[in-house]
Amino acid sequence: MFRSAGYRVEENVQYSGQEFDIVATKSELGGFETRIAVECKQRAKTVGNADVHEFVHAFKASSEAHRLTWGIIVTDGNFSRNAHEVVRDHKTVRLLTITTLENELLGGRSYLESAAKLYRSGIKTYIPLSASVAQDSGKKRKIVADIAAECEHRLRGKSDSFSIVLGDFGSGKTTISERVHHSLSEKYISGESDVFPIILYLRALEQYDSEESFIEAHLKLGSRDFGVDRLRALQVRHKLALILDGFDEVATNASEEERMRLFSRVMRLSARGNSVLLTSRPSYFGSLVELNGLVDLLIE
Repeated sequence: MFRSAGYRVEENVQYSGQEFDIVATKSELGGFETRIAVECKQRAKTVGNADVHEFVHAFKASSEAHRLTWGIIVTDGNFSRNAHEVVRDHKTVRLLTITTLENELLGGRSYLESAAKLYRSGIKTYIPLSASVAQDSGKKRKIVADIAAECEHRLRGKSDSFSIVLGDFGSGKTTISERVHHSLSEKYISGESDVFPIILYLRALEQYDSEESFIEAHLKLGSRDFGVDRLRALQVRHKLALILDGFDEVATNASEEERMRLFSRVMRLSARGNSVLLTSRPSYFGSLVELNGLVDLLIE
């Protein structure tokens, strides 16, 4: 995470007889250098005041000689109340959970909080839309009362999934996409879900030479500090839900050969997600046979 945020990282560093799991260094504006000593605690139980006292002692003994600006203890568990009391008067030592550190370093939370400003529809006035859902390779169908809730359920499922929502022009496909993205974002920020959602508007895909530059541009619209490298680092710990809106908007009046090429690009995008939601107009495809052929190709 520190490397993805632009830090130089040393591991298992010995300073003045004290050992730190990580020392992360980053050059700032004006020649100033941020230098952070990190202690990692991976445990189910709470980190207590004894561990914190030990780290504070090691940090104070090394900070001046080795120009340490911050000391951080990171845990995948929690800290006791007494542990927080220990650092209350030490302004350069912080106690962070791994989730808090991730949000600060990688900027994923800021992207999710800003993405709603870029939505093209009014999700606050969303009216649930029913839909017919294909099952068992299209041999069976069921009717669901709220297709957005169904898509969210699939994207949050334990198993990876690929969903295609087909609807005519103006039927609400973008609203559904943004509703799903917004709901997943709220659940991720609150800690209710570990699924991180990304929404990409495919109408701009052909403006970019690579899928990576296309994703990078979308992420930067939400947060200038959140890019592909940080997304990769975040994906180490979280499932990625990829919402691809408007396949039919990539290129209008495209030939079957052109649609195959574009579908291949979309599949390369899809490979970056754990679960994927794709929307399109059904009339964009030449026939149901063509669409089924593309789906079969995807399954293979």
